[in-house]
Amino acid sequence: MPHITLISYGTLYRDLTPPLVDYDVSALELAEPDRPRTGDNTGTSPLVQASLEARNPAKLPMLLRIIRKLASGPTDKTIAVHCLAGHQRSVATVELAAESLRARGNTVTVEHRDRERRVPRKSEALDVPRHRAALTPGRWDGFRLTARKRT
Repeated sequence: MPHITLISYGTLYRDLTPPLVDYDVSALELAEPDRPRTGDNTGTSPLVQASLEARNPAKLPMLLRIIRKLASGPTDKTIAVHCLAGHQRSVATVELAAESLRARGNTVTVEHRDRERRVPRKSEALDVPRHRAALTPGRWDGFRLTARKRT
């Protein structure tokens, strides 16, 4: 079985470039999950994952199918999932995808690059109009998918 590496990250940070991966999938089309008032409110929390599933009954299963399809094949793959801050949507999607891939017998490594980073102030964030234009939906029914070559 191939080894699959799943990475979650946020696109909001000026000082970081996207990770070098085989595939980069956007979770920006997913509705924001409800945030628990206490405890862990990142995507690793079962409450946040359940909320994401409840608020995205059609889009989340489609996104998970896309990730499973990208992970199929005989070679090792690295797949990144991004959202704006990299705290909830991308983290929860990666956790749910990893659970699904492990259930199918794959070896999966999970990395959450920006889960613990603080969200920058508006003055530190990217220019919003240009940033939104760069993340317009593409193929795959509204989910942006880009393939990057490894160097």
